[in-house]
Amino acid sequence: MTVRELSHRLGQIGQPILPSGITKIETGARRVNVDDLVALAIVLRVVPNRILLDPAADDELISLTPTVNVPRRRAWNWVTGERPLFDDDESRRDPTFRTFRRENRPADSDPSGTQLAKLMALGQEYLTPVISAIHDVLENEDVTFDKVIEYLRFTYAVDEARRSIIDAHPDNQENQPSGGQNRAKRADG
Repeated sequence: MTVRELSHRLGQIGQPILPSGITKIETGARRVNVDDLVALAIVLRVVPNRILLDPAADDELISLTPTVNVPRRRAWNWVTGERPLFDDDESRRDPTFRTFRRENRPADSDPSGTQLAKLMALGQEYLTPVISAIHDVLENEDVTFDKVIEYLRFTYAVDEARRSIIDAHPDNQENQPSGGQNRAKRADG
């Protein structure tokens, strides 16, 4: 998109920026206020976070302020409300750590912890090792709770499909006629 086209589109949504202003933004000669940021995100069809951060989510450092440098992955987790910016062992003991995600992701369908409660209702005996592993992963790895739930749903679906195939397979002993009919069928075919 050209600078003129971007300027025109910004004007159409009520946040005009002259082409020269856009050029100054690109060169760092003009600052962007919050209204400009939101309008640019709307016109460029991205979330405001995408304008603020590099597209990569890796371990390369990014400067958020002149004195705060963090890996890009950590910055993305922070701006999307996944984890606090300074996520260390001490902050995990802070009661506000547990509420961070709930407070910063209000559109999530289930508040943090309700999905876990639903899983627990399926059977404490079978899920205790799974719950323990989930807690370990969430506290020690760079994995979100949603990814854990997605994995569990996938493995459940695969297991259900496997059971259906086994149950319907002709070699399954439960699908064989009992007694002499079984032997005769094998001899014929």
